[in-house]
Amino acid sequence: MAEPLISISIPSYERLEFFDRLLESIKIQTFKNFEVIVTDDSKTENVKNYIQNYKADFPLYYYKNIPSLGTAKNMFEGRRYARSQWIKIIHDDDFFATENAIEEYAKAISKGARYIFSGYNEYIENQKKSINKTISEAKFNELSKEPSILFANNLIGPPSVFMFHTSVEDVFDISLKWFTDMEYYYRILGKEKAYYIAQPIVNVSSNDTQVTSYTRTNPSVIIPEALYLLNKHGNKIASNLIAYDSWWRVFRNMGITDIDEIQKYNRGDNIPAFVKKMLNHQRAIPRKMIKNGFLSKACMGVSFILNKIGGMNV
Repeated sequence: MAEPLISISIPSYERLEFFDRLLESIKIQTFKNFEVIVTDDSKTENVKNYIQNYKADFPLYYYKNIPSLGTAKNMFEGRRYARSQWIKIIHDDDFFATENAIEEYAKAISKGARYIFSGYNEYIENQKKSINKTISEAKFNELSKEPSILFANNLIGPPSVFMFHTSVEDVFDISLKWFTDMEYYYRILGKEKAYYIAQPIVNVSSNDTQVTSYTRTNPSVIIPEALYLLNKHGNKIASNLIAYDSWWRVFRNMGITDIDEIQKYNRGDNIPAFVKKMLNHQRAIPRKMIKNGFLSKACMGVSFILNKIGGMNV
């Protein structure tokens, strides 16, 4: 059997209510030189039974993860079984927005990059509504030059928007849940050039079953991950105003104003000197004032300048 050009890798976990939609969006693709690999982290046999009974007109392979790998590790598990040289990840609740989506990824291979990204639509499940989240090529190039900006706002999107060559060795940091995508993009874009398809060819689901739905407001997740990242990457990820603002908002939104509150969630990481100064600045601001977006932004700018003057030591 000839090797396919692309392996569509689906890291799965229980969510059968979305699975049929994804497979049907694969079935209508105009480009056919692909295989589909499902790596299942589910505790039940539901996904396995569904796949076995699904009438696919494309190569479809199922693998059960025993034991379960967790979201971050399962994201790259499909590479172990792929026969192709290109892996197109797509979450089990996401789906392709156009019938030529895989063809667009295939055409982009000729551009010579090992990472290929595309634009996407956010699909809000409870409203049955799509919002185009695609950024311009110029904006993607800006993010590539200064990827620390992604910690302020992940404008690139979740893993369903990218494809990578099997020669790539970088994988997601399994220590992370909330910052997983941003930290990965930060690492890879800091190393080499990626190609961007500036059109929305993937629909990314927004629903209550996602890991991010219960982590984004949870300080026991966000705070230790923030400290872990600041220790892992140093002050490079807070050295410009936009990136600094992301960490300002992390601690502000979690209501953290002093070192003792951080230590309640800390897993043993060093607290960077600039974070201590940042908290001192926030504590000096009336809470009513810091909750005002415009005023908080202005205060953050002053804090950034003061920290830069002090050397932004980590």
